[in-house]
Amino acid sequence: MSLSIPPPSSFFPNRPTYPTGRSNTRKSLSVPNSLGVHVHFLVPGQGRFLVGERELDLLKAAGFSKVRMDVLWSEVEKQPGVFYFRKYDAIIQAMKRREIQPMVILGLGNPLYSKDLTLQPPAVQAGYERYATETVRHFRGQGIIWELVNEPNHESFWQPEPNPDEYMRLAWRLLPRLRQLDPTAKFTAPGIAGSDPLFLQRCFQQGLLRLVDGVTIHPYQAFPTNKAPEKFLKEYNMVQQLVRQYQPPGKQIPVLLGEWGYSSAAVPKELDEATQASFLVRQSLLSLMMGSPVNILYDWKGDINGQYNPRDKEHGFGLLAPDGRIKPAYGALQQMSRALSGQRFLKRLPSHEEDYLLAFTGPGQQTVAVWTSGTPHTVSIDGQEVFVSGRPRFLPVSPVAVSGPGFEESRQQPGYVNNSLKPLVFQP
Repeated sequence: MSLSIPPPSSFFPNRPTYPTGRSNTRKSLSVPNSLGVHVHFLVPGQGRFLVGERELDLLKAAGFSKVRMDVLWSEVEKQPGVFYFRKYDAIIQAMKRREIQPMVILGLGNPLYSKDLTLQPPAVQAGYERYATETVRHFRGQGIIWELVNEPNHESFWQPEPNPDEYMRLAWRLLPRLRQLDPTAKFTAPGIAGSDPLFLQRCFQQGLLRLVDGVTIHPYQAFPTNKAPEKFLKEYNMVQQLVRQYQPPGKQIPVLLGEWGYSSAAVPKELDEATQASFLVRQSLLSLMMGSPVNILYDWKGDINGQYNPRDKEHGFGLLAPDGRIKPAYGALQQMSRALSGQRFLKRLPSHEEDYLLAFTGPGQQTVAVWTSGTPHTVSIDGQEVFVSGRPRFLPVSPVAVSGPGFEESRQQPGYVNNSLKPLVFQP
């Protein structure tokens, strides 16, 4: 089966924010075209594969259409000026066979040039720019979304310390050159940790929005402590307002959710696996409501860099355990993708502020995704009394139900209805 790549203009269609109770009048995002997951494919320094063909089949079966990944500088340039892409060629081709679109990070870090993730001294900068140029040249024409560095506002990824001015000097030197190499590709930045308005504003003031096709943020609600996914809406609106303030006339820049998720690591105050599943589905539904064309969940598997510590928060973000066990989050996301397949977000239906009744529509079908961030209770939807809790449910409804003014509610608490879809079984 050959890969059908959408035209470049459809990667980031212009979409408004959809207010409560109002339908969107523009063509919105089809489910699950925005849904993606971050995958660590190789062990840095070893080149050993962590994910193979069977896991990509499992990933596709869950409804993921995008994969965010590294093309590690340290893996493709082991001798100065000599580039080797064969392993990443195999990965990209395996995704193309499954119609999965790659989103690739052009990240810092190669011990040939520096032991730190830095652009200093000038030889490191020159080496990084050569790596980025050769990588985009090698993979041009393959419908890739490129991301310029990972989290440059975080001291772990930009050393000796984050510097938006230094980042923007890199962006102006490099991004026009990369776009000339592959005019069909999409280039995104800055891929910041959180939503960091000061870093964003400084980049926007220096013209970042003239250079990119999308703004990427990593709006984790899992740090320093876990918060409900709905808390991110305020951040997202703030970023959208900044983008509208600084984007060039006639250009509309979407906000991409480039990395976020929740951990179920076996440590105090972390989530259990069932809550992780509910939160990941809720954040995915919220991304559809807000019109983001890319929603990357972190992470596919819990063995980062080929290692696993069950008591390390970083190792609990996976949808799969390191031994291949499917966690509840996988089945929950698969259920969402199947329930909403081919449909588009229509509007948020009127209800209590804590309730989320999201209407989706497609050819011959309408579905309402329902949950609450408050106390479980019942709502009346399409003539049915429906129990709503923090776990999203997906209810087929009539066209009248999604066009009506609102719903009557009762604060009674009937028994919980389990309408989950049994996930596929992973065969290692």
